[in-house]
Amino acid sequence: MADYVQVRFETCSSSIAQINHDFRLSKVSYLRDNMFHNKYKNSYMKYDSNIVKQKVKKSYKEYNKIFRENHKKKHGNYRNLTKGKQSDFLSGVITLSPSINEKLKNKELTKTQLEKYFRQAVKNIQLEIKKAVREDIELFYFVIHYDEKTPHLHFSFANHTSQGQSVHMKLKEYGRSKFQDAVGEAFKEINFVRGKRKSTTRHLKVVEMHKAELNDLENQIKKQIKELQSKKKELKKSSINITKLKVELDSIDKAIKTARISLKDKETDVNKLTEQKAFLEEKIKDLEPIGDDYNVYSIQAILDYVSQVKEIEVKKGLLKTEQQTLTLLDKDKLVKILKPYNEKLLEVKNAPLINKKALDEVKELKKQLSLSESKKNSYLGLNTKLNNEVQELTLKIQELEDKYSDYEDYKSGYEKMDAFLTKISDILECEDEYEDIENSVLKLMNKENIHVRKQNSIRYH
Repeated sequence: MADYVQVRFETCSSSIAQINHDFRLSKVSYLRDNMFHNKYKNSYMKYDSNIVKQKVKKSYKEYNKIFRENHKKKHGNYRNLTKGKQSDFLSGVITLSPSINEKLKNKELTKTQLEKYFRQAVKNIQLEIKKAVREDIELFYFVIHYDEKTPHLHFSFANHTSQGQSVHMKLKEYGRSKFQDAVGEAFKEINFVRGKRKSTTRHLKVVEMHKAELNDLENQIKKQIKELQSKKKELKKSSINITKLKVELDSIDKAIKTARISLKDKETDVNKLTEQKAFLEEKIKDLEPIGDDYNVYSIQAILDYVSQVKEIEVKKGLLKTEQQTLTLLDKDKLVKILKPYNEKLLEVKNAPLINKKALDEVKELKKQLSLSESKKNSYLGLNTKLNNEVQELTLKIQELEDKYSDYEDYKSGYEKMDAFLTKISDILECEDEYEDIENSVLKLMNKENIHVRKQNSIRYH
């Protein structure tokens, strides 16, 4: 939908009341306090309401003087203007589509820029009025309101020419669509276009314009109610699925906890096997093979060798005195001395058998070590598998958590919608189902339309 700007004109029988309204000197009952742009103060463009009222009274006196003279020329007698019927106050309003609020809120447009476009629009209107009546018409004031549904500008001109003609009638003859083009030209920089042309037009008063805005708001509410009702149905379906998902999520959590405990136990077994492997490796180092190149000598052979010794070398660790002592020893004493030595040699002779036994033990230990390695690798493989499963479960949990988060959002929206529908139904005094609310709104609109038609009928008669 295109962004639009439009202007409306009307004559006002009570100029003072209109000035009080435009300058907010009197309380306006329909003002809304929750609009974003309400943070801006209304712009009165340095106009003083008291000075404006004096100008309006002065203009009315001038108009009345011209009217009296014209009446004298035409009818031969003087006659004053009839208050309430012959107005010298031509007011108008420049309105914008609601999208202007978003532009201000998103800082696409500043208040200063907006007021620049409004000022240009007023200048364009002044030029068109001059073209229509062929003379300058006094501009009393123009002000910008930010405290209603959308920012808009109110303005007012004198409603008589120097010849006493009605400016309002002249504008009708001139064609007021040209004024729509004039304000559209002022706002073209921000892509706002003139309002749509209509084959028949009716100039709405301020209250009637706000009724039209209220109808627009009611239509928006109806649309929102339909959307919320649709979401309500979706949430009812989603809540069942979410319950199932929560059960599945709990089951997965339990499986993950069990898997983590099992994984921890396997890691403990792996650590034990690693320690056992290190212990066995150290033990194998201590059991290196013992050579079998040992000879055992008999005591008799030793005695025969000793008897043949002529000299014992010092490097063998024996002195000559010890040599003499050794040769003087008798056989029995020598046997007694050498017997422990021979026993030790016998032990050395048996070392190959001990060595073989140790080798067999080493083989067994290596076999156990190999088995431990196999178990360790098996546990490591299981660990990898469990890690993969944990990653898959983590991803699945994340998906379920995302779905659960969506559910929470839907739930929050549903609660807000339910409160909203309840509030509307309380205002309309009906049930909170969409059909009941829609029927109540239609009844209310029908009553408003009947009331407006009655007012129009009374006005025309």
